[in-house]
Amino acid sequence: MDLIDYKKLANLPGVSSFEGRVSSYIKNELEKRPDNVISKDMLSSLIVKREGLKENVKLMVASHIDEVGFIVEDIVGDFLKLKNIGSVWPHLVVGQIYKLINQQGKSFRGIISSPASHGLSKKERSKTLGLDQIYLDLGLSKEDFKNLNINIGDQVLPESFDIKESNPEILISKAADNRISAYIGMEVMSNYLDNKSDIYWAFTSQEEPGLRGARTTSSLIKPDLAISIDTTLAGDIPFDKNSVSLGSGVCLSFIDSNSISHRGFMNYIIDLCKENNISHQFAVFNKGGTDMGNIHKSADGVIGMSLSIPVRYMHSSFTMANTRDVDECIKLIKLICEKICKKDFERIINQ
Repeated sequence: MDLIDYKKLANLPGVSSFEGRVSSYIKNELEKRPDNVISKDMLSSLIVKREGLKENVKLMVASHIDEVGFIVEDIVGDFLKLKNIGSVWPHLVVGQIYKLINQQGKSFRGIISSPASHGLSKKERSKTLGLDQIYLDLGLSKEDFKNLNINIGDQVLPESFDIKESNPEILISKAADNRISAYIGMEVMSNYLDNKSDIYWAFTSQEEPGLRGARTTSSLIKPDLAISIDTTLAGDIPFDKNSVSLGSGVCLSFIDSNSISHRGFMNYIIDLCKENNISHQFAVFNKGGTDMGNIHKSADGVIGMSLSIPVRYMHSSFTMANTRDVDECIKLIKLICEKICKKDFERIINQ
């Protein structure tokens, strides 16, 4: 895994509905390969097609490109009241450095307001601020907002930092959910593929507020098979409960909050992992979902499953992952893209 290339992608701003810069960056990189056919939906999702032989099987791989964050909901005196887009726990936000990007693309940095701890009662200290109490302090006045074109509806997200990780196998970045999977897509689709079937990689928008790009792209592609790649909670810290851990390989998800993996497809992928010595682990975790939630319900139903990269501290300012898990996922998804054919498809649906 190339951390420099990954962080170029992860550090781009792209709160849900503001994915344009991320989508453009991916498009500019992937159109360097003449065998990539690139199109878009109307929600800024990107679809990259690699045509195969006349196998008449369409495989869709989805990895969303948006990140959780905020937009400005109101201007209250010299403070900007924020509205979350996606799941955010205020405890992980207050006191953190965030940046606002206005409609002209200019950035302004500030701090999410928080009360001073020594001024709180014991009872107040035991609680977290509500989502209706999140304000951005840019150190500016209301008059400055007007002069600098800072307005309601502007995007607000964590500031990016160049972090030198202590462990070379560990990555730390903002927006690992889900730029890790978008990076996997760029790695696969920027290189040669000996694919027999048609491969469609959907870099989907607006997953965090409701899997919206998954619905539009699957409607356009009409896939026979689909794989969603996302992140999942690692259960190797004192706080989160899950059966997967950093460094143990790509995660194969049996079930999540809005989809159940097709048993035949799951068995097919398990066999590929075993036959090719791909490190993998399993999860039964129904406290989060992926793009598969909308993909599998499109048209008359799509056979699909989810792959995940375990991460720590999801939906916070910075997330931690292991590069080995990413590399194993790249090996697996490349193998699937090259191997899948009509015969395999028939084997999958008949299990």
